[in-house]
Amino acid sequence: MRERLRRNISSKLVGEVASRLISFAFNLVLARGLGAEGFGRYAYAYAFAATLALCGELGLNTLLTQEAARNREKAADYIRRFAPLRLASVAIVAATTVGLAFGAADPSRLLEIALLAVFMGANTLLDYHTAIFNAHERMVQEAKMRVATRIGVSLAGIAAVALKAPLLGVIAAVSIANLLAVLAGAAYRRRLGLYFGARWEPRFVGRALATAVPVATASLAINLYFYVDNLLLEALGFADAAIGEYGAALKILEAAQGLPLVVVGGTFPVVAQLARSGTSQSLAPFFSRVSRLAMLVVLPASGVGAILSPPVARLLFGPGFEAAGFSLALLALATPFYFSNLVAIYLLIAAGRRWQASLSRLGALALKVALVVALTPSLGVAGAAAAMIATDGLLFFALFAGRCRAGLAEKGEGALLLKSGLAAAAALGVWAAVRGAGVAVEVLAVAAAFAVAFALLRPGRRPASAEPHVSHDGGPA
Repeated sequence: MRERLRRNISSKLVGEVASRLISFAFNLVLARGLGAEGFGRYAYAYAFAATLALCGELGLNTLLTQEAARNREKAADYIRRFAPLRLASVAIVAATTVGLAFGAADPSRLLEIALLAVFMGANTLLDYHTAIFNAHERMVQEAKMRVATRIGVSLAGIAAVALKAPLLGVIAAVSIANLLAVLAGAAYRRRLGLYFGARWEPRFVGRALATAVPVATASLAINLYFYVDNLLLEALGFADAAIGEYGAALKILEAAQGLPLVVVGGTFPVVAQLARSGTSQSLAPFFSRVSRLAMLVVLPASGVGAILSPPVARLLFGPGFEAAGFSLALLALATPFYFSNLVAIYLLIAAGRRWQASLSRLGALALKVALVVALTPSLGVAGAAAAMIATDGLLFFALFAGRCRAGLAEKGEGALLLKSGLAAAAALGVWAAVRGAGVAVEVLAVAAAFAVAFALLRPGRRPASAEPHVSHDGGPA
């Protein structure tokens, strides 16, 4: 088991990190080439097309990985019957996106959205290839395909920017490259013996769609949660330049999102198999380790990231993106909760708790939308980042409470969360005291404060005269 997880996660790590770094490099080139206003147009059109594409994704790729991993002996037949459903959903949503763009979007943006609908449809089919690789735990091959795709698409876009093509030309270049990548992925699967053809069975389609409802809802809410900000900012009347600055900050978070997805990709098929025959106790370690990773690694790293955000934004995106630094700092503070929640939701799906995952994400999406609308009039675009901090923080503790009730939390996890929270509060107080002393001093002071406070704090510690508390494993608590 441990060797499977190590192999899966290490392969996913290479593929996910490399592909996201390549995509992030392309977005840097695009932002610098288009400027804040042009990048804002791109961010809005991308969010519009992505939102509609997500409606057609229906959680089908996640469902495919789960069911094929649980029943390896029937995986080929399942994938064969699944293929027509996947292709039909992509075609329907691409057409719907273009149709809605006629009525819902600025006419000057219509072609941009239409071409990005093609791009997003190709992305969904690439994710379909990924789902098949993941179901068979062929993570090395999936990583190769993913990296090759990102290189090809990014080079096409960078070439268009270098040739001074307008935004529409850049979008056309990456969309064509993405379609070619879909064909190349199909050829690669055929060469590896993972191409199973297609078979249309209406009865299977009905059962698959019914099973996919909670997965689809959770998947849609997860992705809308990320893209809805740009749509709301446009609807609230913010200028393209402001949306571009916030969109630049989101692109950095999107690149970093590869880390939790590595954990998801490596553990999902293993958890799906365990859930078929195991108990809550056998699944609890997966959830608890994710929570510990968020509190012990991502939480202190996010504090350092918040301090470094303004100079990093200036360095990466150049003139015209100065305001992105403050939004990026707030988004950095949200990452421990956001990353942990993202992994926990997918693990809940893998464990068969689909409706719990679905309702959790829907509630978070509704709360975030309400907070964005409430906060942006006074805070500007940074209000969207503040809404993410509040929403993901609440969701994190709600999921923890739910896991405790379901037996999916290990002993001592609550004490760790309290200890980490108190250490973070101490670090925040130190940061407030040393603000303005220089980035290097601030980073060192915050990191030291968190480490020292974490080492010294003992939640629930009794007075010295009291009998020492003994933990469940016989050692001192």
